[in-house]
Amino acid sequence: MAVIMESIKSPNPDWASLPSDLLYLITTKLSDLLDFIGFRAVCKPWRASAPISNLPPPQFPWILDFNVSDRLRFFSLSSGKVFTFPVPPQLNGKHLLGPQLVGYLLFGRYHAKDMSLFNPLSRHHVLLPSFVDSWFPNYVLEQAGDYLIASIWRCNSSRLASYRLGDQKWNIGKERGHQLNRTCLCSNGMLFSYEWWNGGTKIVEIATDELISVVSSPLKKTQAFFSFVESFGDILMVATSNYWAIYDHFFIYKLNVDFDSANQNPYWVQTKSIGDCVLFISGHASFSFKAGQFHGSVSNCIYFQDGSSIYRYSIEDGGRVMIPCPFDNWRVFVPSLQYLNTSSSE
Repeated sequence: MAVIMESIKSPNPDWASLPSDLLYLITTKLSDLLDFIGFRAVCKPWRASAPISNLPPPQFPWILDFNVSDRLRFFSLSSGKVFTFPVPPQLNGKHLLGPQLVGYLLFGRYHAKDMSLFNPLSRHHVLLPSFVDSWFPNYVLEQAGDYLIASIWRCNSSRLASYRLGDQKWNIGKERGHQLNRTCLCSNGMLFSYEWWNGGTKIVEIATDELISVVSSPLKKTQAFFSFVESFGDILMVATSNYWAIYDHFFIYKLNVDFDSANQNPYWVQTKSIGDCVLFISGHASFSFKAGQFHGSVSNCIYFQDGSSIYRYSIEDGGRVMIPCPFDNWRVFVPSLQYLNTSSSE
């Protein structure tokens, strides 16, 4: 320790010579992903002491400015700062279609068949296989384990296509009329799809495209479906009391399901609390986090989009708080350095 202190007190300290154990200890104190990236950028010894496998805890979501095309602008809800990232040359001519997976943005050309995924933090670029036989993507993706799920269309037909990471092509599913939006959720190899005409929830196994079950609607006549959310292994249905006006009250239902049991049919159970969890719902995207992982975060609440505004809704008392945001057209983005393992990445 004395040697380390003498080195630091030197007029020209050699920061690269700090012991790797000390550098690693410092990385464990970096809760912000951008600080972690800056630490790795100092020099090779520091980078070696901060492997990607030792990432900081999950990050509080950022807000993506959807009005800007020549660069990427994000607003951090936790720090209140705005970050700007350049768009790489290989994405020139492609449009930003939105944040689709954790850490990745989706780019593509309208009325074209090719799509790309890009992580603005790691700069990792993934070129996805093109669609064939006159199928076109609706530019919405979900991830389910080793699979990416896309909503596709042709004439009056709408289907889901699955792409196993590392494969060379998409597999076209059966004619079910599904569209990927907040009425669909992919989790644990299953697709959960809300049926507007009867309120039921269809459960389809992604790998086989087989219908597993249809769950009856738990909603009352005064309630309307709002979104599905996966929350630490639980499948949640979020409903509101007034779908077409200001969202004044939310209801949470949890799916009770055991796919290993052939004698028990899945069913929904209303819950009055989500404990330490926080739900984010925006457009087709939904996320869940533990409030305890973020300093000053409020638990048992829902962040949701109403027009161009962000609100935080308290499940406990029903109160709403408007969250300031510098963008009027935005999407929720979850920053991450995790890589998608595919054979077509750059």
